[in-house]
Amino acid sequence: MKDYLEKIAAPSMEDGYRLIRQGAALIDGSGFGILKVTGENAAEALNALVTKDVQYLNIDTVSECLVLNEEACALGTVYVCHLDADFIVLTPPGSEKAAEKLASDLGESATDVSAKQDLVCIEGPKAWQVIRDVLKINVDMLPLRGIEEITGQNGSALYVMRIGRSGEYAYAILADAGFMPSLVEEMKTYGQNQGLAIGAASEDAMKVCMLETLQPDFSSLPTEEEDLFSLGLQWLIQYEKEDYCGHDAMKELFEKGHEQDLVFFTAKDRRNVEIGSEITLDSETVGKVVQAAVSPALGYVFGSALIRSDLAVTGVLFTLTDKDGECEIETVASPVIRPVSWDQPME
Repeated sequence: MKDYLEKIAAPSMEDGYRLIRQGAALIDGSGFGILKVTGENAAEALNALVTKDVQYLNIDTVSECLVLNEEACALGTVYVCHLDADFIVLTPPGSEKAAEKLASDLGESATDVSAKQDLVCIEGPKAWQVIRDVLKINVDMLPLRGIEEITGQNGSALYVMRIGRSGEYAYAILADAGFMPSLVEEMKTYGQNQGLAIGAASEDAMKVCMLETLQPDFSSLPTEEEDLFSLGLQWLIQYEKEDYCGHDAMKELFEKGHEQDLVFFTAKDRRNVEIGSEITLDSETVGKVVQAAVSPALGYVFGSALIRSDLAVTGVLFTLTDKDGECEIETVASPVIRPVSWDQPME
């Protein structure tokens, strides 16, 4: 975590989680890859590598896509951001293989600017208020996947993108590295003056929030062993688009179908569940645990599991077996925790 965020960091993962779900949490974007893609053929080159059509992406708009290899293995998610003349591609933590492929295939047209630019994300039910009052942005006019460019105090461009991973109101701020510490300090002072909880939350807290809303976390999803349809990643694909890396293999997977699906489960008697644990029904193996965490809101383990497709519905009781023995789990609907922002409009 950057030094200027470390100074206002939440004392624990649980405290950071509460900031995300109840207030406004600053998330260090150091784990993101930041590529600047330039040149006359930048849009065409990017379009050949991602699962959504970005060749005619409107200026000041973001597209969230997958990057696949030739076998349609999902390497990660990327945010393709179309600025006035260039593209910025953000790759979140866990999607390093996607970033590597983009950098390799795009060649000289792609420049890693992460050493010169800082990315800070702000997420939570009150995030919009901070963006509105500190950065003087009309949040009502900044749509989801939109970009607002403003001029920082040092005269450099600062980009505010309405993207996020927690399910709450969320924005990503991209600016010169030297400008971000003063901006974070201004946000902290604003929070103190307004009686608003603002602090820095860890990536671990973000991962719990992502899992609660089934946002793809490529640091834990078994994308090399399981196909993207079983893992529920198909919403990141634009099916009418053709001619990109992995398209033909993806179509074959789609036509073949799959025998298991990703579902949520809860284990109310547990504070820990081993990844890969066997899931059975009437002594027959029907699935395995893919991801697991303790939700501070629930107070017990929840997670995702790959279950035989005919059983991948909510309200089914299964038996989970790991090194700590057997326990009962129940499949539940998504999201496990409903984000506050879904029911709390901007004032």
